[in-house]
Amino acid sequence: MAPMDAGAYIIGATHHSVFAGPYHRNNAGNLAMYRFFLAAPDAARAQANALHADYVMTCPDAFGEVRAEPDWTKSLVVALNSGHAPAWLEPVALRGSAATLYRVKAQ
Repeated sequence: MAPMDAGAYIIGATHHSVFAGPYHRNNAGNLAMYRFFLAAPDAARAQANALHADYVMTCPDAFGEVRAEPDWTKSLVVALNSGHAPAWLEPVALRGSAATLYRVKAQ
């Protein structure tokens, strides 16, 4: 699971797939991504399990378009960007990037 703008890069540079991308016909995937990152961390865990997400990536400048949403401060993306990843996410080292990457721990 990664921000929409990272989707094409992830597909092009890795063997991984993504839910979201900047494509107008990917409404279901883009909506799943927003629901995931804007959910409270516990709700996001349930979504990660249901969607079979293996990794979570975010960037400090991502989600500027939704920062005024209700409950923004309680969202997973705010927790991640403030360095407070929930226990169900394991940090994965990324070199040369401002992005943060996490592995979803098995439940």
